[in-house]
Amino acid sequence: MSVDRAVIQLDMAATLHDGAGVGEMPTTAARELGQDVVADALPNNRAHALVIGDKPRRIRRALRDAARLVTRDQILPN
Repeated sequence: MSVDRAVIQLDMAATLHDGAGVGEMPTTAARELGQDVVADALPNNRAHALVIGDKPRRIRRALRDAARLVTRDQILPN
């Protein structure tokens, strides 16, 4: 699963449109489900990372349930 690391992504949040948002999931949630989280910077996205491991339905649902929607306004408060 491809993700962006929030610590780095924060400075990129300004590119989001008003009303847009991103899903946020703590790294610990993935690790507690037996997933590895590793940095995998790309030339055009230094925040890129991978969540590695088998993802049967139970794991996919748990990852979904651990995530929350964060809006641009929450990331970049005025």
